[in-house]
Parts: sequence; structure tokens; C-alpha cells
Amino acid sequence: CDVCVCLQGELSFEGDQLVEGGKLSNNTDYREVRQYHSPSHLLRFYFLTRIYSNYVESVLADFQTGLQPDVVIVNSCVWDISRYGSNSIQQYRENLDTFFTRLNEVLLPECLVIWNMAMPLGKKIKGGFL
Repeated sequence: CDVCVCLQGELSFEGDQLVEGGKLSNNTDYREVRQYHSPSHLLRFYFLTRIYSNYVESVLADFQTGLQPDVVIVNSCVWDISRYGSNSIQQYRENLDTFFTRLNEVLLPECLVIWNMAMPLGKKIKGGFL
């Protein structure tokens, strides 16, 4: 297709598989794990609503006991600062520190971590993208 866009929650897109979650929700407990596997590649996508949480810790624990990633691409900000109350910006800063400390403890030194910055936000955040 000329323009392919994965819809949240669909069972398969371009050869990947929905592994966990995918039940559409605009809540902070939304989960979606997708995986693409070929003879030479294994790609996993974890939808996070917060940069650090018990759920993120469970993903990191999977890295410790399972396959170690070669590359981790992280994008977190919008949900962190818009859905967790009046203290969310301070919590986001603290969670960033904890997240990167945990990455250093869990990942192999040769793993490349890419931080993908979120787009700037307006003064009033409303609505969702689901």
C-alpha cells in the first residue's frame, strides 16, 4: 500500500502480531505489545502510558531474563504529563531519572538507546487519539 497505518489493537499489520492487550481504551492502564519476527529480525513494540511504572519494570525484567535488545527506541512525554494529575511534571522528571538508571542496570553496554522527543504541547491538552 502507498500509505499504511497500523490501527491500535488490530491483530496483525504488515506481518506483525498483537501479543498482548490491544483492547482500545483511552485510560492510563492501556497496554499493547506487538511483535514482528523474521529469520533475521525480532522487533517488539510496547505502548507505554508512563516512562516508568510497574509495567515498565516488568518489561525490563523480561530483558534481564530473555533476549537482550540491540536497540531501544523510547518516546514518552504526552501521556506522562497530561494524564496523571497536578503533580505529573515533577513525577515525570523523577520517573525519567529512574527509567534511565534502570536501563543502565539492565541493558548491555552495546545496546543503542534512542530518545525520540515528543512534539511540543499546547497550554491546554484535551482529547485523545484513539
